[in-house]
Amino acid sequence: MNLHFTLIDILAFAILVISALMGIWRGLVREVLALIGWVAASWVSYHYATWLANEWLTGVPGGEMARLALGFVILFIVVMIVCALVGKFLAKLLQQAGLSPMDRFLGFAFGLLRGLLVVVVLSSLAALTSISQTTEWRKAWSLPAIELLIGMTQAWLPDEWAAQVSGQLKK
Repeated sequence: MNLHFTLIDILAFAILVISALMGIWRGLVREVLALIGWVAASWVSYHYATWLANEWLTGVPGGEMARLALGFVILFIVVMIVCALVGKFLAKLLQQAGLSPMDRFLGFAFGLLRGLLVVVVLSSLAALTSISQTTEWRKAWSLPAIELLIGMTQAWLPDEWAAQVSGQLKK
């Protein structure tokens, strides 16, 4: 069996491996809290950046836009730091309880699933471009798996986007 890996295969494999290794390194608890942190930081920053800019950052030079941007960044960073500290604390508790190996294993599984999601999203975007018509793409060993995963996720895509992705993959 002669396997010829293309750049597409190498990139997909690298994304999966890096994401899985990050999951092992951080563990499930810290991975989930990091995800929650991104969502919470975005929400808090979106809803309270104006308040922070108007109440606490009135002396910042550069006008209203600069104050608003600074308020957004400050809130985002503070929430991310709080979530990271909570994650570190919970990971330490799991370690003391002897559950660290299970946390790491579940982190690996989470990382692998996240890597698959990243590959599917990037491949869906690539399918909307001329990349999907290149020899590298067509000869990719991983293409059948990628197309299967994209097909499984099309139900969640907007109809127009799903039709366009499907049309590009069938060419």
